[in-house]
Amino acid sequence: MQESIANHSSSHLLEDLQNIFTLTGDNCGVLQEPFIESFYEPESAKITSSYINFLNTTTEGIDNEEQVEKTLAEHPKTTLSKRFAEGYYFKQEHSYYALYHDITISCFLGVNSYTRGSKVYCLVDKFYKFASELILRSCYKIGSDLHLKQFENSEKDKLQTPYLERIEEQFDKISSSYTVPIESQFHISTQELLFFSSLAIKSSLDKRGDMLPHPDMEVIDVIPLEATNTVRAPKLGAILPSISNVPEPTLPSTRILNNFVHPNWYVLPTTVWVRYLDPEYKSLLPTINDFGTMLDCTQRSIFWFEKTGYLAKYTAKEEQILDTLKAQKEQDTDFKLEDDVVHVDISQRKETQEQISVQHLLSWSPTHYFNDEEYEALCSGVPAVQKLISKYMIKLKKVQESRLRNRILQADVLENRLFEKIKRLLKHVLLHASNISDLDVPHVDFIPVLQANYTGSIPIVRKQIIQQPVKKTKKYRKN
Repeated sequence: MQESIANHSSSHLLEDLQNIFTLTGDNCGVLQEPFIESFYEPESAKITSSYINFLNTTTEGIDNEEQVEKTLAEHPKTTLSKRFAEGYYFKQEHSYYALYHDITISCFLGVNSYTRGSKVYCLVDKFYKFASELILRSCYKIGSDLHLKQFENSEKDKLQTPYLERIEEQFDKISSSYTVPIESQFHISTQELLFFSSLAIKSSLDKRGDMLPHPDMEVIDVIPLEATNTVRAPKLGAILPSISNVPEPTLPSTRILNNFVHPNWYVLPTTVWVRYLDPEYKSLLPTINDFGTMLDCTQRSIFWFEKTGYLAKYTAKEEQILDTLKAQKEQDTDFKLEDDVVHVDISQRKETQEQISVQHLLSWSPTHYFNDEEYEALCSGVPAVQKLISKYMIKLKKVQESRLRNRILQADVLENRLFEKIKRLLKHVLLHASNISDLDVPHVDFIPVLQANYTGSIPIVRKQIIQQPVKKTKKYRKN
């Protein structure tokens, strides 16, 4: 006689699964979805197709809908919640596969009865994925625990070998049929561009055809990209054609400067002056176009001012004005008399209750966290804020790498909090750094900032070998 799960020590795991499915499946109606009680398919890959064939053979030759309903009503039906209450799965030999079998049928009936993309449709599909993966994890956990016990070589654990074989058989059945579906989207091609829609919501249990919004559209599969931290962006040297390190001995040396980037090697977009045919538009529309440029006009003007020295003169003049205003303010405060101070009795003060702003409470979020480190950096100046941003960026990168390494797509609270901190500090830098000299950013000399209109090439000095002509002498015979 085969051993049932009710007589085994791992029966509490199946009970926990039933409690979890009762709580998670209550909001989508899967537990109350009726299905035929006598139907059972031993092959996991044919559960839905066999159920459809069973219904077709039962109602074969009947055209009236009322007669079809009467014929199906003759077969007794049950639900998941009813079988949970009766303890049906504790009495089965293959209890975990029977649970997966009934969940698949209930979700299959629910998915094909709701509108595709609706809220209930998505909840049923999500419950099917969650339940299937949780059953697989439970079978794997039981199998691994039994394998560890067998290493002890005790006679008591050898009796659990048939149960272990049944667990492995159920795990193989479920894992061979359950797959995560490939996402798809709609695609349409025009004369100029290709248009793609967002991801089309379709469950793997949905056996209905593709419902296209337009007859000219097509359905394409979206292959997911595996997020790994091992793939790095190619460097600039990898994009350029490979050049042998050993130069040709017959050719002269063509390398003049090390780590030099010539502006003609890359297309650097510059600011374009916009000309309008109608002169009335000049007062309304912009005169230049900075779209796609490396630097805008303001940054280029700042570099010009720093190069020519006008910015230094301007800052010196501003500092002189601020010093005079500060001296006048200090002089005015020295002449104030002490009699101007009004002393108020403490007993006469009225205690004012501070009112709490409801608007601030509603707009508050756990990510709006402000610590002492940020406060000290903001008081120290823009360079201190930049160092704090660099520190948070490194910390955010490590958190993201650990999350992607563990295959977690959704960011946690710490990552969101770091993102909000970096965004808030960058906003402070952009608002308070009026000059480039305030920013602690080293300038890169490899790429020219003032990309000029130079269209030539760098001259190369080559060694010219001058051969001396050979003098020919004539020999005269003596007469």
